[in-house]
Amino acid sequence: MDALIVLKPDTKDVEEKLALVTTAGYEVRDMVRVKRLPVKRGKLDEMSGKGSDVIIFLFPLSPSQKFVIEKETGRAVMDFYDLVLRVFELHAVSQEAKVQIELARLRREMPYVMKEVSVNVKSEHPGFSGGGEYIIHSHASNIKSREAKLEKKLRLYEMRKESERDRRENVVSLAGYTNSGKSTLFNALSHANQAAKNEPFTTLQTKSRRLYIDGTTVVLNDTIGFISDLPVELIAPFRATMKDIVESDLILLVVDVSERVESIVKKMDLCLSTFREIGIDRDRTSIITVMNKTDLVDDVDERITEAGIKWPYTKVSALKREGIGELREIISRSLRGV
Repeated sequence: MDALIVLKPDTKDVEEKLALVTTAGYEVRDMVRVKRLPVKRGKLDEMSGKGSDVIIFLFPLSPSQKFVIEKETGRAVMDFYDLVLRVFELHAVSQEAKVQIELARLRREMPYVMKEVSVNVKSEHPGFSGGGEYIIHSHASNIKSREAKLEKKLRLYEMRKESERDRRENVVSLAGYTNSGKSTLFNALSHANQAAKNEPFTTLQTKSRRLYIDGTTVVLNDTIGFISDLPVELIAPFRATMKDIVESDLILLVVDVSERVESIVKKMDLCLSTFREIGIDRDRTSIITVMNKTDLVDDVDERITEAGIKWPYTKVSALKREGIGELREIISRSLRGV
């Protein structure tokens, strides 16, 4: 499907967001920039004339803004939240992830759906009373009822994970920016064979595997990746996944060292900021930075120095299985408090 991309002059990480568009299954047909919202008539006419299947805004829209733009352009409209959720849907495999995504979508679409129902009811019931109001309230009640059922399912998933978790075992979680190579490193450390595509959000639900390091049982978690401008509303449905990171004994912060230094610094800052937001106490939880994809560049040490990395780190190529033995030793020492 062809997509018309809409950006603001200050839209950040455009290349990264366009990669999400491609991952979501859309081909970029053209791009339009808008300075402010609401979108002016001239821009709406320009969007209508581009002939795309869908219009994707790389920033958030309110339900009313989305409704008006769809009505005026005659095109399906997505904003950045919808785009991320679409990528999530394409990568969802487990039942838990599917429930999380459906809940996020219901919460997202509730205001928009109610706006659309209200407009349709008003056009069919000019007086807008009695039956019309009943239709709107009934629709809202059905959505809220479905939300409650999904929330109950997620609580049951959380309770099951709590009962399965043995706190006598050491828990090590891989975390970091999306597409940093976490799943490939998970495979290298645990000899697993889970999906490790060069796409964002290939991991939505925590994947776990037990392994033995120096005679100690370790539960290794591969968790969902972070991304800039991730809508905060998406974090709540994935609270169980975030909890897996928070309750770790050791976090391996995986970084793609082959990127530009400015990008490395920015993404590390975002990850550390996200850690703070979800309640990780660095005084209680050890964090080791894993500089991954060293096979792609020759100046790894220079990049690390330029990025100002002063806390503990190690260098690996998860794809080539280089540095994995040393990383296992670092994990062992960290868990033993050495």
